[in-house]
Amino acid sequence: MQPAWDFAALQAWFAARPGQDILESDLLRAFFPETQSWGIGLELFQKHFLLYRRLWLFDDELRMATGERLWIRGIRSTLLVPAPDAHCGWLNPETGRYCLAPAPNRLCALHQAPLPETNSMKSYYLDWRNLEGMTEEGLNNLVDGFFRWMGNQPAVADALEVLGLSPEADARSIKARWRQLSLEHHPDRGGDPAYYQKLSAAWTALKALG
Repeated sequence: MQPAWDFAALQAWFAARPGQDILESDLLRAFFPETQSWGIGLELFQKHFLLYRRLWLFDDELRMATGERLWIRGIRSTLLVPAPDAHCGWLNPETGRYCLAPAPNRLCALHQAPLPETNSMKSYYLDWRNLEGMTEEGLNNLVDGFFRWMGNQPAVADALEVLGLSPEADARSIKARWRQLSLEHHPDRGGDPAYYQKLSAAWTALKALG
């Protein structure tokens, strides 16, 4: 199932979209064009894992070949232009910004540590055991934990409030609540169009995360 994403193909794809926030769904559609269903399941997790493993490896290849970096976080990835010459090119994974301290050798004294930079996401996707050992139950726990974490983020908390759900709501509860409210308040059933639009916007924001 693993696609043949060679360096040149990925480089050309991202080079056509410099500085753009590329959603995971865009990449999945581009590199797994045969996929028809986007529901949560082991097959989708496998594709997600293979995709992000390849993105992290691609970031390493970019750094060596061109000095560019791929800023990978959550469901978004962005191709960044290299740091200016004679400035530190260490990338903060939280902000997507380079250190940019004066550094003739591309890394300043602070970031010239003998150990490679660490990133928990990268470590997760480079470990094949996290793919091979995943089960349906493990995946459900992973997804529920993700939604609980995202429930603490302001935009998602607002969307959950629109649906009348708490930050602890899991993926199944969110989907069930959306179906219930969308049927009750659909304009074709006499519902308020403005309120239905608000519900739809909340559902769209939450669905994009899963």
